[in-house]
Amino acid sequence: MVARTVRMQLKPNRVAEFTRTLAHAIIPLLRQQPGFQDEMAFVVPGGTAAVRLSVWDQQEDAEAYARDTDPHVLQAVANVLEGTPQVDPYAVSNRPSTRAPRALLSDVDRALLCGEAAMSALTRGHWCCFLREN
Repeated sequence: MVARTVRMQLKPNRVAEFTRTLAHAIIPLLRQQPGFQDEMAFVVPGGTAAVRLSVWDQQEDAEAYARDTDPHVLQAVANVLEGTPQVDPYAVSNRPSTRAPRALLSDVDRALLCGEAAMSALTRGHWCCFLREN
């Protein structure tokens, strides 16, 4: 299992548009990708930066997504970004024995869309540890 982070600088006052695009365009596209497991997004207080974290079955799945689909995803969020997003690959070093319930994921989606504190929804679920590959 591998993970991939995408760090982005957001244009001022674009958090709501970013989260709508994530929920309505990016997540549905990711769910169609072979080997895709899950995606979470985090926005810093003040909305100046965001991090997307996706989890994949295999490195090949993540690489195929990056090569074939990620350019379309970047186009979908281009109007809310400043600069070029930074992508980092990770190897998953630990994961819970059970997956987070789907209800938790929809709570997170709702929290992101409504601008509520997503962390309260996340703390009820399971966490994974990720090791950055050098």
